[in-house]
Amino acid sequence: MLLMRNAKRRGHGQHQDWIPSLAEEAGSRFELLNQFRDALESDGFTIELQPQVNLTTGAVVGVEALARWRRADGSRVPPDVFIGLAETTGLIQPLSERIYAQAFEAADQLAEAGFAHVHVAINVSARQFMSNGQLPKFQNHLGAKMISAKRIEVEITESTAMENYSVIRGTLESLRRCGHTVAIDDFGTGYSSLACLRNLPADLLKIDRSFVQEIGGEADQTAIADLVIRLGQRLGLNTIAEGVETPAQAGWLRARGCNLAQGWLFSRPLPLDVLIPWLEKGQGRVQV
Repeated sequence: MLLMRNAKRRGHGQHQDWIPSLAEEAGSRFELLNQFRDALESDGFTIELQPQVNLTTGAVVGVEALARWRRADGSRVPPDVFIGLAETTGLIQPLSERIYAQAFEAADQLAEAGFAHVHVAINVSARQFMSNGQLPKFQNHLGAKMISAKRIEVEITESTAMENYSVIRGTLESLRRCGHTVAIDDFGTGYSSLACLRNLPADLLKIDRSFVQEIGGEADQTAIADLVIRLGQRLGLNTIAEGVETPAQAGWLRARGCNLAQGWLFSRPLPLDVLIPWLEKGQGRVQV
């Protein structure tokens, strides 16, 4: 498999000879996969929650649930590594079920602490959207926790939405009928047509951090962030910027009508037992 992937990287009609570095890569991947399976069995996957803030009022309106994996030796595996591994090995389903269970528990505890207005945003992969049994299972988990669908926001990447448009559209329509808010994540990095976007059942466009980080720098990148905000306004969709790190970025976004933001300017991702005291201390608000 590694030979095939590396040959593809080199171009059509190319082959890849077996070399020691590939053997090492295969061995490392196999070891990581075994550790991944062990972590599934031992509850090694957790979530951290990053606040999402109203740029006008400073109110914390939601949190995004971000998957984390800390190995037995204390080292962390980056999410893009273990989520990619899960998707290519068919283990994304059990991983997601564990992440969703923790996200729903977080929503429940936030409500008990007096923050029922704070929604929890979760990321859903293409494989899950394409699974016929995923939506009923998703709703059953919510029902078991007695959590209103409006408190769980569903995020799907722009590329996933466009690659499987007809199927994804039907699933998103079902989610919205149930009461979920739908966000298109990493917006601006894909190739959405305006016609498809106009007909996609979504509530929110999420501006990719790569464009936010260029605010005040590259004119072209800034233009894309501005375009996404104006596009959202024209289509009646809210916009949220991710990766906001400076007051200047927040001010630029607010001046152009971006509704929401998340990033280290407001808070790093926090474990639930740290998030709730943080919310209580600030009475659910941050300085904007």
